[in-house]
Amino acid sequence: MEAPRRRTLTPYVRLLFLAGTMTLHACTPHADDTSNKQISFWISDAPFSADPLDYDAFIHHIAFSSVHSGLVTNYKIGQYTGLIAKGWEVSPDQKTWSFTLRENLSFSNGDPITTKDVADSWQRMARLMRQRGSRAGLFEKLTGFSSFEKTDKLSGLEFDKTHITLRFSEPMPNLLDVLSFGLYAVVHSSCYDKVSGKWLNPHHTVASGPYSVKAWNETSFVLKLRGDFPAELLHPKPLEEVKMEWAADQRQTADILSGNSRENLSVKGYVYHGETESRIAYIRCQSWTHPASPLHDKAERKRLRGAFYANLESLGFKPTLSFFPLAISAVKELSLDGLAKHAHPAAPWKSLTYRPYASEVTPLSELAAQALQQAATAEGFQAEAKDTPKKIVGAEFAPNLPVYHNDLVSIVTGILIDNPDADIRFMFKSQEGIRLPDPTGRAAGFIASPKIEVQKVNEVLWEDAIIWPVAHLSIGLWARKKLDFSLINTLVPPTAVHLIGWK
Repeated sequence: MEAPRRRTLTPYVRLLFLAGTMTLHACTPHADDTSNKQISFWISDAPFSADPLDYDAFIHHIAFSSVHSGLVTNYKIGQYTGLIAKGWEVSPDQKTWSFTLRENLSFSNGDPITTKDVADSWQRMARLMRQRGSRAGLFEKLTGFSSFEKTDKLSGLEFDKTHITLRFSEPMPNLLDVLSFGLYAVVHSSCYDKVSGKWLNPHHTVASGPYSVKAWNETSFVLKLRGDFPAELLHPKPLEEVKMEWAADQRQTADILSGNSRENLSVKGYVYHGETESRIAYIRCQSWTHPASPLHDKAERKRLRGAFYANLESLGFKPTLSFFPLAISAVKELSLDGLAKHAHPAAPWKSLTYRPYASEVTPLSELAAQALQQAATAEGFQAEAKDTPKKIVGAEFAPNLPVYHNDLVSIVTGILIDNPDADIRFMFKSQEGIRLPDPTGRAAGFIASPKIEVQKVNEVLWEDAIIWPVAHLSIGLWARKKLDFSLINTLVPPTAVHLIGWK
C-alpha cells in the first residue's frame, strides 16, 4: 500500500496507480499526429472513492489531482500556481493569508465556483476531521478554533464575494504547501450531505479542476479534459482524454506506468520522471495490539524483523535501518538487534498474513515478499500473502480491532526532507495519514516540541519495532519519450495529469 503524500511529499503520503490502456488526444494537431494515438496509463490499484477525505492513498493522487482543484498547487516546477485562486497576500507575521479567487471559474456541471464553495469544502473537512479525532496541522491552528466544538464554525475562516481569508494563531510559512494537498480541494456541495458531511456516492464527483470523470467502472477510470478550464493552467499540448486501467498485465505494455527509481526501464524506451529519494518503503505490524497475535510481543516483533532483514541481505538487498531519510539533518541508521534463540510459545496464531508491495516498487516487491515468507517460516509460522484492498488496509491502521485482515502490510510514504516537522506531526496525529503508532507515548513528547528532534522519533519507532523500515527510494512515472513532463515539479510525485502533454 502506498500511503499518502501530503503537501509537497508527505505521508500521506500519501499511497497507488491505475494502469491500462487509455486514449489521449492532444488539443491541437501535431506533426506526428499524436491526437489520434492511444496511450495506456498503468496504476497498481483501482480508486475507491472520490471523496478528498480518502485522498491519502496514492491512487487518488493520480486519479483526482487534476479533478479536484485546491486554491493553489505545488505540482508545477519552480513555483506555486494559483488554480482556484488567482493570487494571494500574506501578512508580515505570516498569520493572515488572503486569497483572491479567479473570475468565471466553474464546476464541470456549469455552476460557478465561489468563495462559499471553498469555505463550505473546508468547513466540511474540519467537521469530519474533528469526528475522527484528527489533527492534521491546519484547521486547529486557526484563531478561535477552541470554540469550534460549540459554534461548529471556523471563526478564523472568513470570506466575501471575491476573497477568502485564513487567520492563524501562529505563523504559517508553509501554508501553500499544505493547501496543495488534495485533502483541501474544493468540492461541489451536491456531492455530500449538508448535515453529516458524508460523501453521497463514492464513485461520483463534480469536478472543480481541469479534468472531469467521464467513466468509472471495475476495469478503468477515464478522465476527460474540460473545454472551459483556463488554458494558461494546462500544458500547452494537453491530453484530451486519459483512460487509466490497473490490470497487472498492462504494466508490461503501458505508455505511462507507476514505478520507482530502483528499477531500470530505460532499456525498454521509458524515461523516468520522479521525486527525490524521500520516500520510505516499510513494513507495518497491523495486529500488534491483538493479545493473541505474536506481533503483540515486542521481542517477537524484533526477532521477526531481524530475520526479515537477514533474508533481504541474503537476497542481495541491503535494507535501511532508519525510517526517516538520511538526508534529513542528524538522522542516522540504528543498530540491528541480535537474533536471539528462543522457545516459541504455543499460540492460536498459526500463520502470519501479509500484504505485499505493489509492483510499482519492483524489484523490492518480490524480494520483500520472499524475505517475509522465509522469516515467518523460521519463526514457526506459515506465511500467507493476502492482497487486501487498500481501503481496508488503511482502516486497519487503527489499534485494538477484534480482527485484522493482515498481520503485516507493505507501505510506501513520503516526507519533505528540508522541512519534515509538519509531515512528522501529520504522520502521528492525522487520521487521514499513515497513523504511525506510539504505544508508549514517547513520540508524542518529541513531536510536541516546536522543533522536532527527528532522530529521537526515529529511535522510538525503531525500539517499538512496529514499523520496519526497508528502503528509501523515489516513486514516480516511467513514460514513453513522446510525452512531455517538463512542467512538473519532481520534488513531489509527478501525478498532475493537466501538466503532462505531448512533445
